Amino acid sequence: MVVRTLGAPSVLPVRRALGFIALLAIIASASAAEARKVAVLRFGGVHGSGARAKIASALRRKHSVLEATAVPDACADLGISMSKGRNLARCAQKVGATAVIGGTTKAHKLTLVVFSGKTGNVIGSGRVRWSSFPSRGMVGSAMRLINRALRKAPRFVGHRPKPRRSTPRRTQRKPDPPDEPGGLTFEPDDVGSDSGSKGGGSPDGLPSIPNEDPLDSKGPAKAKPETSKPNASAKKEGGSTEPGDPRAYATAGLGTWFRTFSINQPTESRWDKGYTSGAAFIFALEAAVRPLAFFLDGFAAGIFARLRFQHTIGLKSGFKDKSKGTGEMLSTSISQFIIDLGYSWNILGKADSPRVEFGLGYGMLDFSIDWGSLSADQQIPSTAYRFVLIGVGGSYPFTSFASGKMPLAASLRFDYRIVVDAGGVVADDQPGFGPSSTGGLALALGLKSGYGGIVFGIEYTYTRFFYAFSDTQDRVDQTRQDPSNPKPAAGGALDEMHAIFVSGGYSF
Repeated sequence: MVVRTLGAPSVLPVRRALGFIALLAIIASASAAEARKVAVLRFGGVHGSGARAKIASALRRKHSVLEATAVPDACADLGISMSKGRNLARCAQKVGATAVIGGTTKAHKLTLVVFSGKTGNVIGSGRVRWSSFPSRGMVGSAMRLINRALRKAPRFVGHRPKPRRSTPRRTQRKPDPPDEPGGLTFEPDDVGSDSGSKGGGSPDGLPSIPNEDPLDSKGPAKAKPETSKPNASAKKEGGSTEPGDPRAYATAGLGTWFRTFSINQPTESRWDKGYTSGAAFIFALEAAVRPLAFFLDGFAAGIFARLRFQHTIGLKSGFKDKSKGTGEMLSTSISQFIIDLGYSWNILGKADSPRVEFGLGYGMLDFSIDWGSLSADQQIPSTAYRFVLIGVGGSYPFTSFASGKMPLAASLRFDYRIVVDAGGVVADDQPGFGPSSTGGLALALGLKSGYGGIVFGIEYTYTRFFYAFSDTQDRVDQTRQDPSNPKPAAGGALDEMHAIFVSGGYSF
């Protein structure tokens, strides 16, 4: 008989499992040790807010990121200005930031500067390629620059209590070493400004930092507290939310349109009452783009192209059929198409800034009636305006809702229209009134808002065309000489249109 002895289970797999768990714990602790609390300030430049949002989002994958106003608010609480060196270190330590990151965008470049939260000095700076829609490679280059600098930053900084400025120090502290070139201008109202801002520029093209510390020159007892708060726009993250700021938008709307056409001193009684359309539904489309804003900053980014289209829906006009003695309802259409080019000026250079625009364009506005069986007795001339317009306008944001995420702006636009043709009204044959000096204008008032990429608004438009007929007396004389071929005549005419509509769309 063979007896088999069952040995004790092997401990080797258990040891391997315990070793693997210990290794994971070491890796996790090392990773946690590398994670830091970082302050990312508001970035300067036209696309600075979007660049800051990208950098902050990438940093949050590994680090804790403070709000853009955390360090400026800490400086305001301490009553000191935010400048490189000891002041910046004190502000960073108050909020526990081991590093402070500033930046600015200009000419397809993103300039980054990283400061130590312990000393307030520069521990890394550089410039990377950037655009309004940065690629993963651009963001990766920026993060490599930042990560190299963060390796030099402390892993933890302590909080320092607010100094008692009422008691002067008995000993004079040694001044901070001279500032190195490079970095950003740290001012409570202009964090991350360009090299042309206060503080001058450095030889390598990076913005520079003022070489002064108020606490060094005057001492803590005489330091003038900085009472101004950071600019309100510094609290905004991500892209612009002001409705007039997008690089492109498209909207569609519905509303009502009302038209009156009156004749001044007509020679025929049928024109005594003129024409009134009554209210009709209107469908409106509008789209605009600032094409160079996708690639360039500065002046060229304000050039825009815009298209506007409006068309009535279900409009009918009532006329009397003289042969039958009955009334007829005839299909009527009013359409307007305008395309213009211009420049939009951001007055303050911020997303929530008032804007002024001016431009030049070409437009068409047609009014036509399907006369059908009444074509032989057409009682009103058709109009086909062709005009060159000179426009000026603007928008002014005056309030906001939902914690600033839904700004409300008032808009105003005025067009003067140089009419090159008016269609049947100025025709020599019936029912036209002959040659005329014709002009036009349009005034639009509106309110607009938006949330994220969604935009919506309401607008009222008043349009008028005015006529001064030049052959009135000649046409009256021709009618007297040949009554069988009468020539309609009048002193002038006025064509007025009112429209109000609500619209909504998307911008980016």
